[in-house]
Amino acid sequence: MLLLIVLLTLVLACSIESATTTAASCSNADVQAAINSMVPGDTVLMPAGTCAWTAKVTAPDISLIGQGPGVTILQDSVPRSGGGQNGTALRVEANAGFCPRVSGFTTEPGGETANHANGLILLTGLSTCTRIDHIHINGTSVGPVIKTNSVYGVADHIIGTDSGFKTFILVAHAALAGQTSGDGAWTLPVNFGSGDFFFIEDSTFTYTGGVTRSTLLDSDSGGRWVVRRSTCHDCGITVHGTESGGRLRGSYVGEIYDNTFDTPNLVLPDSALEFRAGTGVVYNNTITDFKTAIKLTLNRRTDRFTSYW
Repeated sequence: MLLLIVLLTLVLACSIESATTTAASCSNADVQAAINSMVPGDTVLMPAGTCAWTAKVTAPDISLIGQGPGVTILQDSVPRSGGGQNGTALRVEANAGFCPRVSGFTTEPGGETANHANGLILLTGLSTCTRIDHIHINGTSVGPVIKTNSVYGVADHIIGTDSGFKTFILVAHAALAGQTSGDGAWTLPVNFGSGDFFFIEDSTFTYTGGVTRSTLLDSDSGGRWVVRRSTCHDCGITVHGTESGGRLRGSYVGEIYDNTFDTPNLVLPDSALEFRAGTGVVYNNTITDFKTAIKLTLNRRTDRFTSYW
């Protein structure tokens, strides 16, 4: 009898599926209302349309899926006043044990043009399986557009176009190992070749502002990241060291492979890849028309910017 009860319990547990609902529109109010009606692990679908988001949407372990780039279009009109995360349009709380996904829409500037350093889209938590995919970034009014904090997962099939010299993606792992500012991340094994990273892959980024290159990826606070199988036109990778500001540690470890970096509209920008902290593996990339392919700087010695270092 006990064995039968256990088997029935397992069958019932395996048969429970997450729920899906469709928001009344793609407006931030309707999307938030749909999210509030769900529980962690569920999915909210955003319908087609062009919607100006004027307030932050918070999704606690909820997946948010649009109808596709160019079909669901979200315009950034979130006020920047108050600092912190007040300018973030979408905050996804991705906690351990959940795998939220953000997918299928275009972002573009709206009525708010001031810069905001915490990301238009913020993925935060200790999930090991987040995914953000099939997003088109049509110009930016914030830098970075996508920010991850302490999650592992992947950003794939991102198409980013920018003329405003902003960062497309910033990866941080501030809260790993129960610590803050990236201290815990710097105590962990490097684990090259494992899944203990945030991956950016199968994506294309293009900077159209001229003069100097833009940034596909930035990292600080013990960031662990991989960029692979992607193309970067007039942009590159620059990761921060202890000059990040305040108590933050620098980027910890990265892998860069099977990418193309070129400069069709620039005249020999400084470097395609710049490491200001940490370690990394760089191989099998095509780098064209930069002064240098890889630049290594020891900012902890020259630009500490804080008494901690």
